[in-house]
Amino acid sequence: MILVIGEKIKDEFIYCSSDRLSPEACCPVMKELFRETNDGGAANVVRNLDSLGSEGIVFVHQENEIVKTRYVHKDSGHHILRLDKEEECKPLTIKDLMANIPFDISKINMVVVSDYCKGFITEDFICQLGKMFSCNIIIDTKKKAGDWIKYVDFIKINKKEFDENFKPYPVSHLLINTQLFVTLGEKGVLHFNTNSIVKTQEKEAICVSGAGDSYLAGFVNKYLNCNNIEQSLRFANKVASVSVSKRGVVAVSKKDL
Repeated sequence: MILVIGEKIKDEFIYCSSDRLSPEACCPVMKELFRETNDGGAANVVRNLDSLGSEGIVFVHQENEIVKTRYVHKDSGHHILRLDKEEECKPLTIKDLMANIPFDISKINMVVVSDYCKGFITEDFICQLGKMFSCNIIIDTKKKAGDWIKYVDFIKINKKEFDENFKPYPVSHLLINTQLFVTLGEKGVLHFNTNSIVKTQEKEAICVSGAGDSYLAGFVNKYLNCNNIEQSLRFANKVASVSVSKRGVVAVSKKDL
């Protein structure tokens, strides 16, 4: 079984055409063509795990609604504007978590934390999580480096998050028992602990929204089957490359691969 914890986000894409600038301001005049809506954030991790064939997924998320609305020029794929509707989430407690798990936690094979830093997942909660679960814990987060690192087994972040939240701080002593993966887009992923890059097959990126969720799900799905980090990173690379080649936030399936 897989326990996924994190913020459920509604991803809305409004695809538009535009052939002129507004006479009232320096901005394009957009004409709506159609809309697409998907479950995003941690919910997109769940969607990808499910479409890749993972079973027994339990999802714990916040109560309030978070919406990301993107206005996209359909022909070029360029994002013109993004509007976020959100309130800070009530922090999740271990008590609240256990109330959502109606079975023995020893049945859980991996805990997946998809942390969009909206207040739902705190550093203290991560530390408590690490003490409670004996299975592997993987986290995708925008948090700054700190002692919480010692309580998880895998960390997946992108290069921007690494440069801003990890690189300025001494983290090597915190990564003795924790594996850090830094996604590098079309270049693949850096396995920080071994200072090695697992390359990926380059594909034209149509939309990168949700690709990190697909990557996380790909790693988890493969690792639970093979227990090998390099094989899992290669598989996650493949999943993410398929994700960016499609429009919007998507769930990559076995058929896509």
